[in-house]
Formats: sequence, structure tokens, C-alpha cells
Amino acid sequence: MICVLCLKELFSVKDISVVYTVTSQDGAEEVLSLLEKYKGESIFLIDSNEIREEITSNRYLKVISVERKYPNELVINLEERAEKYYYQAEDGVYYFDEEYFVVRKSAVPENCELLTQFVFTDLNGNNVYADCQLKSVFTFPNELNDDVNDCIAEFGDSGDNIQQIGIVFTAEEGNYRVRFNMTEGVIIEIRNANTNLTAKVEEGVKCYLSLEEARKIDGVVVVDSLADGRVNATHTFNG
Repeated sequence: MICVLCLKELFSVKDISVVYTVTSQDGAEEVLSLLEKYKGESIFLIDSNEIREEITSNRYLKVISVERKYPNELVINLEERAEKYYYQAEDGVYYFDEEYFVVRKSAVPENCELLTQFVFTDLNGNNVYADCQLKSVFTFPNELNDDVNDCIAEFGDSGDNIQQIGIVFTAEEGNYRVRFNMTEGVIIEIRNANTNLTAKVEEGVKCYLSLEEARKIDGVVVVDSLADGRVNATHTFNG
């Protein structure tokens, strides 16, 4: 029994550190206060998911890691959620991070120069609205979040050059197009995106990267499937 008590004391949480990349020190102090209750608990029984949930439930924070440093220290690595995208809804403009977590809303677009805009329309240009509310994950129409994530991943470092991502729904049920407006001016349009989407985006990105700088300022890279099933990308230059 004495041995058990000694082990309990040795592996009880004594120190909690918060590594915090934020603009306000007040937030760090608030999180430290929240975590005080874990001091004295066994480091082996600490539930990392519980800590993540407690920190993020009422805060615009992202938990990068919960690390146990034996024998008795917890290190929590946090970040503020950084705005990366925005969306114009009927009731205002919503801003969200790379995980589509909505962090802010404004009446009109604000400081959007470095953000990527999402637009959802039908072929007639009518708006198709997505599900938006603060403190939630932005949900694309037809639940296309994962598909668009895969698209953006295909761009790699060039993803920073995407100025606008447009989803255009066609009359055919389940079919849609994806349009990437690049900062240089050229547009990459993926047609019949409900089939072979990742392969089509990969081909479109290859075509985009192969363009001379003078060719990137105008025109459309159209990507679609040929009759034999192969994916083809063609750049139409208007200049």
C-alpha cells in the first residue's frame, strides 16, 4: 500500500503548461485556470479528449496537442483559429478557418484580401446557400466539404493563389462543377465533378502550373473526361 501511495504521488499532475500562439495573454490565463482542476490527478488517467472539448467548447481555439511529460507535467499546445475563407450568406458574411470552423460574422466583407471566398450557385447564377452559424462547422451544400478539401489539397503550395472557389450545381441531380479563380486571373473549371474529381483537379493543377506567367492572367483551364474515360485539361486564352 505504501508503494501504491508513493506511485500515486509521483505520477500526479503537478505542473500544467500552456503553449499559446495567440494575440491575447488573457486567453492563456483563462485556459490555465480551467485546467487547475486536473492537478493532483493521475497523469495516466487524464482524458486528452475531455481536455480538448473543455478548452474549445466556448472558445475560438484549436488544441494542437495534449502532451504528458512524465512524471507529472501536462503541456497543452493551443492556437487561435485563423480566418482562411469567407462566405456571403443572406444574413451576413461568415469567416472560417481551414477546418471550416466558423469564427466570426460581419454585415459586409471585411479585410478579405488574403482570404478565399466560397460561392455556391446553380447554372442560372442563383445562389445556393450553405449552412452557417457561429461556433459550428461550415457545411457545404450537398455535404461537399470532404470533396472540396481533397481539391484544395491537390493544389499544394499553390493553394494560396486560390482567390475564389465556386461550386456550380447543374440540372442533373448529383452533378456539379468546381471553379477555382486564381489570383493571377486564370480560372480552373472542373466539369462533371461528381466523377473522378480528384484526378480532374490534379490534371487541372498540372495544366495551371505549366502555363507561362503571361498565360496565367486570363482564360479558363477546362477539365473534363474524354469519351475513353481519360481526363483532359485545355487552356483557352482570351488575351
